[in-house]
Amino acid sequence: MHVFLHTLVFINIAIMKINALNKLLMTVLIALPGVCATAQDNNEINNDSTERKPGHVCIHSDGDRSWEVFSSGFYFGFGGNSSHGLTGLNKEVGFLNIVALGHNFGTRNRLSLGVGYQARYIDIKKGNMLNKLDDGVVASAPWPTEFSNTKSQITVHSIQFPLLYAKGFNKHLWIWLGPVLNWNHYAYFTNRHRLGDATTNVSVKGLKQRKISVDIMCGLTFRHMGIYLRYSPMSTFKKDFGPEIKNTVMAGLTFGF
Repeated sequence: MHVFLHTLVFINIAIMKINALNKLLMTVLIALPGVCATAQDNNEINNDSTERKPGHVCIHSDGDRSWEVFSSGFYFGFGGNSSHGLTGLNKEVGFLNIVALGHNFGTRNRLSLGVGYQARYIDIKKGNMLNKLDDGVVASAPWPTEFSNTKSQITVHSIQFPLLYAKGFNKHLWIWLGPVLNWNHYAYFTNRHRLGDATTNVSVKGLKQRKISVDIMCGLTFRHMGIYLRYSPMSTFKKDFGPEIKNTVMAGLTFGF
């Protein structure tokens, strides 16, 4: 939980910096000729396809179509997976679109491609620990009986590329869905235990996680808050290099969509 909260604070700081960059980008675009960004209030309609939102910068407009650059999508959620009883609660926190390119068309339709970041934490059920064998395989084993306050957890950091379709029903209510390509570039597991008065944390890196995976996400937002659902069918580890952890289902809250 400490690592989860630390990551949450880090992403909140990143959001504040990104919002500052968005304001700077808006100021620059307004000064350029031929773009459709405006300095008026956030509810101004730049064209028939969408209402401009905070953090959205229109870069080209043609009738009922427009292109915009935006950032959106801080989220955190909880869920589980199929792992033959090895894992417990899964947690994730991320920023879906650190930056994205969106195409607005028709009446409140948007197709977007972005890049974001996520951290996922997979708890191992009480009584089980993880070990990395000499051949790089991650295996589970019972904790020694003399240890107390034991905990094992897998952490996976991913750069994600969401391709999303969003549909607005009015200025405030939107639904969205689409595939998310993940580059799972960094993974490790941590074993923590207490022996006597000493607490020991050991982190093991160099895992053989699946580097590329594809998820399906969908959500509903009202104003700038909402809920989401994420399904990850692919396994966390490469075949035969770790426990079979797959078919992950996560649900949670979104902010800034």
